[in-house]
Amino acid sequence: MRLYDLTDQWSDMFDRLEDYDTWEPEKNDDGEYIDEHGEVIKNASEYIKETREDLKQAWFESLSAIKEMFEDKAVNIALHIKTLDAEVEAIKAEKMRLAARQSQKEKLAARRSLAEEQYKDCGLAGKYLTRRIDDNTFLNFADLILNDP
Repeated sequence: MRLYDLTDQWSDMFDRLEDYDTWEPEKNDDGEYIDEHGEVIKNASEYIKETREDLKQAWFESLSAIKEMFEDKAVNIALHIKTLDAEVEAIKAEKMRLAARQSQKEKLAARRSLAEEQYKDCGLAGKYLTRRIDDNTFLNFADLILNDP
């Protein structure tokens, strides 16, 4: 049930409250009060009084149930909003983490490029050249991380 449906029900309940104060059972052709089975009510004033009290009690119970559903729905909506806000914050944090990682990888690639340029004529080949470039790149990259503000 939607929140505005509950507010409509709440409003309808108050519109019906006055009806309970004036409620009377149906009458037969002779003008006598009859119950839901069509039988004549012997003590009509007592029957009307008790039925009105029962109707009002049912009204209060219904109103309480609507209020409780409204409050539950409002809490659930608030929790859903908090969850959405938390997801937004998590996405922002992830974007920042990825941006930092991208920046680090770009700096690493630039360092590696400089190291490759530096060692291209050193006489090393294959895995030895790769290890020398990696050692120089990662050592400088560690320095870059430690000294980067």
